[in-house]
Amino acid sequence: MAKTKLLFCDSNDNGTLEVFWNESNEITLWLEQHNEYPTTISLDKQTSIKLVKTLKSEISKIEGGSNV
Repeated sequence: MAKTKLLFCDSNDNGTLEVFWNESNEITLWLEQHNEYPTTISLDKQTSIKLVKTLKSEISKIEGGSNV
């Protein structure tokens, strides 16, 4: 598997979310906010898939019910 990292910035430029695969075959989310300690969470494949489905559902609510 390719070693890649993806970085997201929040809408207020107060923090970042970094997403990457770790060597334990998990997806790690690393959240950093200004003046805060970083927070990490690692999810197994099944939980990562559930997170993606939940995010898609919540995004569709923001866009007025359109499918993502």
